[in-house]
Amino acid sequence: MRRIDSVMHNGLSKGLYRVSVWAACFFGAFCFLYFGKVGLERIVYPYQLNLGESPLSQAVMFLARGENPYRDLLKPPYFLVPYGPVYLFFASILYRLVESPYVGGRLIAYAATFGCAFLIFSILRRVQVRKTPSFLAASLFLAHPFIDRWGVQVNVDITGVFVDLAALFFFVGYTQSGRRRDWVAGCVLAVAAFFTKSSMVCAPGAFFLYLIFQKRFRSALALLGTIGGMAGIVFLALQASTHGHYGFHTIYEIAHRSFYYQFILWNWKHAWVSAPLFIFASLWTVQALFRRRAPEILPLFLCVGAFLSLSMGKQGSDTNYLLSWTVAAAMASGLWLDRWRSKMPLLGSLLALAMAVQLGVLAWPKRDMGGNRLAEQKAFFDKISAIVKMAPDPVLCEDMSLLIANHRTIYYEPFPFGQMSYSKVWDQAPILKDLNNRIFSMAILYTYMPGIQRSRTFNEAFTAAFNRNYEIASGVALPWNSNVVYFFYKPRGGAK
Repeated sequence: MRRIDSVMHNGLSKGLYRVSVWAACFFGAFCFLYFGKVGLERIVYPYQLNLGESPLSQAVMFLARGENPYRDLLKPPYFLVPYGPVYLFFASILYRLVESPYVGGRLIAYAATFGCAFLIFSILRRVQVRKTPSFLAASLFLAHPFIDRWGVQVNVDITGVFVDLAALFFFVGYTQSGRRRDWVAGCVLAVAAFFTKSSMVCAPGAFFLYLIFQKRFRSALALLGTIGGMAGIVFLALQASTHGHYGFHTIYEIAHRSFYYQFILWNWKHAWVSAPLFIFASLWTVQALFRRRAPEILPLFLCVGAFLSLSMGKQGSDTNYLLSWTVAAAMASGLWLDRWRSKMPLLGSLLALAMAVQLGVLAWPKRDMGGNRLAEQKAFFDKISAIVKMAPDPVLCEDMSLLIANHRTIYYEPFPFGQMSYSKVWDQAPILKDLNNRIFSMAILYTYMPGIQRSRTFNEAFTAAFNRNYEIASGVALPWNSNVVYFFYKPRGGAK
């Protein structure tokens, strides 16, 4: 009787596993196709998909022309480049080829996103995870809303994650083969990831902790010395070539921004709602770490990536700070599916079912294969762009893609300079003087009410100077979101 029960139990477990895996693979493949199709549509969209795209595109165009984008901020144009030069360099090459402000940068991010999925699969295969769990891990990553949002933008984040993952790939190879070239490749890529975005240090951090767990303290110190030395040399070279401005753009300004723990709570809440399986995989990995059951390097990578997301409390933070955690949690999910299926079949079957459910829930809103509003948005912004085209320079635009689309220079980037004036790392006297002199022929600001009253972007001095010298001429609400209104301002009494 006990044998019959065992056979029935195993049969039920196998049946549940097979059905769940087939369903998960179906939804995962669909999410790959969806991202591929919609990503191509977003690449050619002529306006910004995110507020940060336009100033970064301008920095790419400056570099493509041989100009230093890490500028002295005492004179216009006033725009900040808070990232390293790696992404800018490759985007500038593509810009020379296509001469489109957004296409080249988005192509890099698009390719990097698929590259991350490929590396997730490859790293898991390197640590003897079977093909199906490895594919499902890559699918979970690509299906996640964070990746859908950030995967095709002129933005350094997903590219930095890709380079960091590539470093991890070689570090994992070194743990298995001991080849020196894997060590060197991992270190070089780790430095490249840091100079893509400074928070991309998951791979070297994970490898360092792995060496500590293995009690290879000399190797751990050698890793720190190698990467730290290389990064120090590159930083000094960038400081010298930019006359000392690189450090201000990428370190000093960001270090002085206001910090709000509410951002951390809000974004982690969003992570929990969008992917409860990822939270579970993360917590299971952490408890495994304390019991020193961590297979290879992957849970350490997860631990480091999750820890880094704590830095997202500074003003301007968003869910892009959880991209490394998203990668790590997807990898952990695939890893546990493989381990549990071998050692605890019922738990493995339940985890496969959870993967199928999560992928199905994430795939369901995508079922129309790109039900986005890009065509509607383009028609709306084409009309506003035509108005901007007729206005004399300079024009103050909060939606800076209206300037980029008309081959205009962004004279003033509102958000980071508002933050710098709050933290007193930048003297806003020059822009206040420009407002008082009414040098802007037009201003277009989007807000939830007439006037500019949002403390995140405009402080009291800026608001007072602006309202004293400019008045609303008209306004138009977004057709797809009537709560957001674009207001057109003109100089009071005409331009001086």
